[in-house]
Amino acid sequence: MIHPNPYAFQDDAVRSVVKDFTDNPSLKSLLVIPTGGGKTRTAVKSIFKLFDTGFFNEKKSKILWVAHRAELLEQARQAYELEGGSKVAKDALSRTIFQSNVPAGQTVLQDEGIKLVVIDEAHHAAASTYLPLFRPQVAVLGLTATPSRHDGKPLEFDGESYSIGFPDMEERGVVLKPQIIEKSGARSEIAAFDESSMEKLNTEERNRIIKNALLEDPKSYKKVIIYVGSKKHAKDLCQYLTDSSLAEHYESISYVLGGDGNNSRSQSREAFFQLEKGYERSIVVNVQVMTEGYDDPSVNTVVMAAPLRSKLTYMQCMGRAIRRNPTDPNKKAFLIEIADELPNIKYRIDNRWIYSEISDILEPRVIDREYTNAETFHNCLLELYEEFAVGEENRFFPEWDSRERYQLLFFKKYKSGGDISHIPLILTKENRRQVQNWFNFLSVRFSLNKFNKINREQVMRSVQKWWGDFLSVSDTRLVVHAAMESCLAEEDFIKKHAPWVTFACLRKIVQDEPFGLEEFLSNCLNADEIRSALPGKSSSTYSLVKFPLPLGGCMAKFASSNELDAVKKLIEKIQALDKSSTRQFEEIAEVLANEHFPFESKYLSALPAIVTGNIPFSLKLN
Repeated sequence: MIHPNPYAFQDDAVRSVVKDFTDNPSLKSLLVIPTGGGKTRTAVKSIFKLFDTGFFNEKKSKILWVAHRAELLEQARQAYELEGGSKVAKDALSRTIFQSNVPAGQTVLQDEGIKLVVIDEAHHAAASTYLPLFRPQVAVLGLTATPSRHDGKPLEFDGESYSIGFPDMEERGVVLKPQIIEKSGARSEIAAFDESSMEKLNTEERNRIIKNALLEDPKSYKKVIIYVGSKKHAKDLCQYLTDSSLAEHYESISYVLGGDGNNSRSQSREAFFQLEKGYERSIVVNVQVMTEGYDDPSVNTVVMAAPLRSKLTYMQCMGRAIRRNPTDPNKKAFLIEIADELPNIKYRIDNRWIYSEISDILEPRVIDREYTNAETFHNCLLELYEEFAVGEENRFFPEWDSRERYQLLFFKKYKSGGDISHIPLILTKENRRQVQNWFNFLSVRFSLNKFNKINREQVMRSVQKWWGDFLSVSDTRLVVHAAMESCLAEEDFIKKHAPWVTFACLRKIVQDEPFGLEEFLSNCLNADEIRSALPGKSSSTYSLVKFPLPLGGCMAKFASSNELDAVKKLIEKIQALDKSSTRQFEEIAEVLANEHFPFESKYLSALPAIVTGNIPFSLKLN
């Protein structure tokens, strides 16, 4: 079932951000929303709300919005404009400075009016150029879809104000779950992820596999981004595909590298992407250029033609295809994996939905478990504790919170007598950032053999500032160290008992239940107004209708039987359109233009979203 309020999490996020920064005006906190969930506009709504609550009362108070790419800064400006209906929008925009990370470091030092720094793609914030942004008296809000780095460097944030996982967004219908097509590649001896190693994948055999994979269904693979590992491969593959029969199916086949002019059309970066977004059918080959910051909802196919260092980048690449397209309500997403046999790169990226929340360098096992309410949550934990032989003294059952996101790390404990047990650690909003910091930091250093001559206690004390209650117990520290150290060990006995670390993602599943009045109004911005007006409406003649808004939430309206029939007629006409038609957008526009709509025209754009998401839109008051 599609979640009845798919974007309601944005409202929860705004409330959490506003509360946290109101309580602590110099807080450094993260907003974690996966690609396609609208983290930029959620941040803008949070800023507007902070204006309403008086956070920016002083006239000199300013916002410094920081990003490492021009495209991200432009998206932020557009988000302010898209939220222009807010009474504080104009004032907020006039007080916001948009800068890249290097000059922003000087701005925050020189301008005493900076009250809040927003860092877009905050997983970059461990770089030295971001350090000046973290001033004691200045609040920092970090926005990221992937709150960890493959190098294990910790991010200097106090914690998370709000986070939601990719599986939760897919379950709600906010993003599309891609159809995954795996194609066998070739055997290659690759020991690293550098340019020269990745060039070994530039073979005629592999390029033919990529071409044939796309030729299997070019009608479905409308706009395609191919990720390869070297610049020469990007150029060679582009030429190979251009010379093939694929050219008959696409308006453009091109490549793009980095910077201005480094593409098949010798255009500036901006001009290249602008033209690319205008195509209905195209193929672009690139080397990790079209990842974060590139937003084209008409892209529906990603081809992963090279291994990546971590799932962080993998998920950013996949994020290009999974966004819903408002002009194509029937969009489907495809992920084509060229699965090479790479014996020197052991860990296959097959745990996609972890969304890189912890480092994958130690190759932890990843499992999913589902629950629906407090009772099933408790049972889910109990089953996990039984499955992993967790001792009674280590079993913890937190008070269930319907808005919380729960995950567990299990560290295997081996006793001399052969007994196997695990020590569990539950991750929540309160400790997730802390755990990510020490786990990722240690993972990288274990993988590089940095701890060979250091005893276990010294190793664990290198992350003492992130211990929390869990690692403050010496016996627990020893178990965690032993488990992490064993993950990449080659001894037969140790490998026999793998995996030594397991990451369990718990997912709350929305139940298919009928919705009453309160449920219907739960995501309506004008719910109080509707409740107040209820006594004056005859329940026998009126219904409620609600229209989803672009940034989440809905507006509810009272509707007579005739008005409700008119809305239903429009929706039925949209549902009846040919889903395979290339003119679908134009046909929807014609329906909306030629049929009677009894409410304000601004709500017309909500009707395709209702159809696409199968969203409940009406409720009889009786």
